[in-house]
Amino acid sequence: MMVSSIVVAVSLASQPWVVESIPSPEGETVEVGGIAFPQTDVVAVSTRRGRVWWIDSALDDDPADARWTRYADGLYEGLGMTAESGELIVLQRGELSRLRDVDGDRLVDDIDTITQDWGLSENYHEFAFGLPRDATGHHFVSLNLGFMSPEWWHGLSVVPYRGWILRVSPEGDVEPWAHGFRSPCGLGFDAKGRLLATDNQGDWMPSSPIFVVEKGGFHGHPNSLRWTEAFQSTEHIPDNREPPDVERVPAAIWIPYDWSRSTGNLVTDTTGGRFGPFEDQLFVAELTTGRVLRADIEDVNGTPQGAVWPFINRIGSVARVAFAPDGSLVCGMTNRGWGGLAPGHGLKRIRWNGETPLEMKHVRITSDGFDITFTKSVSQAPPVDEIDVRTYDYNWWWKYGSPEQRVSTLQVSSARLSADGMTLHVTIPELQAGRVVRMRLSGIATPEGEPLRTEEVAYTINRLPEGPVRHVVRKVSPPPLESMDEDESGWLRLMWDDPTELWSGNWRLTKDALDPVNRSRFTDAAGNNVLVNDQTDHDLALMSPVALPVRVRASVMLPQSGSIAFGLPGGNRLVCRDMPGGGWIGVQSADGRDLLEGDGDAWRGPGQWQEMEFHVQEGGLGEVRLDGVRVLDGLELDTASSEPWFGVLGDVGPAGVADIRVKIEASSVRPGGTSLISGSMPLTDALWGGVGTEGLMLRGAGEVPLAATCSDRCVIEGKIRFKSGTTAWLVVGGTRVAIAEGRASEPTTGSVIGVVDLDVRLIPSDIWYDLEVFVDAGCVGVMLNGLLVAEECNESTDGPMAIVLQQGGVDIAFLNLNKQTGSTD
Repeated sequence: MMVSSIVVAVSLASQPWVVESIPSPEGETVEVGGIAFPQTDVVAVSTRRGRVWWIDSALDDDPADARWTRYADGLYEGLGMTAESGELIVLQRGELSRLRDVDGDRLVDDIDTITQDWGLSENYHEFAFGLPRDATGHHFVSLNLGFMSPEWWHGLSVVPYRGWILRVSPEGDVEPWAHGFRSPCGLGFDAKGRLLATDNQGDWMPSSPIFVVEKGGFHGHPNSLRWTEAFQSTEHIPDNREPPDVERVPAAIWIPYDWSRSTGNLVTDTTGGRFGPFEDQLFVAELTTGRVLRADIEDVNGTPQGAVWPFINRIGSVARVAFAPDGSLVCGMTNRGWGGLAPGHGLKRIRWNGETPLEMKHVRITSDGFDITFTKSVSQAPPVDEIDVRTYDYNWWWKYGSPEQRVSTLQVSSARLSADGMTLHVTIPELQAGRVVRMRLSGIATPEGEPLRTEEVAYTINRLPEGPVRHVVRKVSPPPLESMDEDESGWLRLMWDDPTELWSGNWRLTKDALDPVNRSRFTDAAGNNVLVNDQTDHDLALMSPVALPVRVRASVMLPQSGSIAFGLPGGNRLVCRDMPGGGWIGVQSADGRDLLEGDGDAWRGPGQWQEMEFHVQEGGLGEVRLDGVRVLDGLELDTASSEPWFGVLGDVGPAGVADIRVKIEASSVRPGGTSLISGSMPLTDALWGGVGTEGLMLRGAGEVPLAATCSDRCVIEGKIRFKSGTTAWLVVGGTRVAIAEGRASEPTTGSVIGVVDLDVRLIPSDIWYDLEVFVDAGCVGVMLNGLLVAEECNESTDGPMAIVLQQGGVDIAFLNLNKQTGSTD
């Protein structure tokens, strides 16, 4: 079968490991779910699209020699595979299957069912992952929870044995082995033969863990408890939000969020030194950030814990890793529906060039700190002020992930180097169990001046050598369900449905893709996913002023070597730039001087959507985050100028942006005023409701007169929440202001009906928002969450006021609704 001859490689002369692309068949999207080696010179892959490929010569010196044969087709999502005596064992979503080529023509002849003995509903996220085999011939399978109500990411186990790891005998007998998993995408064995499992951040999983799996053990997600004997005997279903009183197995390693968000499988280096100096250590697939990680587990008084490092970055969406017979590491990529660094499909191979770099080889905990062993002798111990140590833990709760909790900085009291220069002892007096420690070593080098290749390590401390086990993930009181609403409350979606209505600048609306021939530019294909500035140097400027303090979120995409700059007060700018091998994030002055440089490692590369969030307040820029990772701590700036500043600059680029949101934190609500809500409001059979603890609730269709008028000058203020499908107006004399939109064809919330009919959907349903309607001598202005969104004069405002619901069967709530008279300033 024809394949592309393009091979992408990192220079062997410049890097100790070379990354090569094994070209896929022309026109094929190979979303790798399993990798096996049925022969010493053959790579076999199973895919999410139900195909199995037999690849001859894939391990040749030139990867372009690879010859692909479609071995099987029509399977159901092969997310695990192993080879046994030339046969392939493939894990499908609902079945473990044996594939045989009887006549040797590289085409499957027989497909036998080994087992189908686990539950499968219609939920889209019920993946089955695998497929390591132990020394006795048993295979291990991990089953994803279904993702469903109340949020798409909320894991439920509605059929057996979702959230479990199963052991399957050679005869096909299934034994439930361990439980408490959410999305356990990767299984493997360590050098001691212990089963390991990764999981993905989400509800009850604060970040991405590596577990040493305990038979019968509970590993953290409560919903899988449903299929334990204790819950089955009572027919009890685990609570979705209350943490259960069940002993948990602590993760051996918690991978930092900025290093891994969607962890794949893991494999032990048993190559006998053919892959470098890390024999018996683990190499871990990571698809969101597109890298391979390295991990090293030690046992401290019987408790597994250890260290993790970034190993090779910017490979692509690596979901599967496997060591080939020649000692190279084969990486399989997929990210459809999951998100991740491009490329999101295909195969790559990592080979060691034989040169050992200076790296941390082991990090071992001691009673007063750490012993760090290097791969080479280093010249001297660093000063203690060049060793940065930060420590934190997590919350165990139903919310999606957990930010780092109880973060603190630890002081290093001494750093002593062994006589041979191979081991550095770092003394940290305040070290505690139940914490993750992130440590960065600066200035480490060999006597010849070779610097340390990877400066930062994260170590999970489950116990100190002379102490008890303490969980890094703390059991806490569950947050209320309303906290999900609070996360969205106050935000305005400035580009939903109509990305240009509130903006000037004439940026081009196009498809969110790069030109396949020239990745330094966006495609010319039609689309409505991204605004780009490749045909203009005008700023994309919001047509209303933004008050401080304000939080800003935006989805950003750059082409190769592209840049984006967000305006800041005083003519300064927040810049993100794509660069070879990484990114640059920082603050520049109006004349282009660099004022502050941040951490560019969180930049995933060209053609990828990433979310940037920053906080501008009186006195300067607050912290900046990229995909939730803090990349800048902030900078003092002159914010006294009244000049407009908010927008995306047109003279920096090319750049793409979408879904800009703001949350203006300055309150403009005035104290006092006359309440327009009362328990005696006239209602009808078609429009009913009442006043309760959350103010006025209305449902149905009709008009509710308000006991007030606004003859010349007033302000109506309210806090409002509407259900999806609600259409409602606030009537002020002859003027109607949309306070809820129900149908796509209707003017959206904030519109002055028939005069300023907005199409942009600023406010989502089911979220409280602040409304202010200003009336001043025939002029009407509408503010939502502190931003002016509509303004028009020559309006008729003299007359009675009312609330009108146009759509029946849905409702709207008013926490308050007040009228202020006098000044509208």
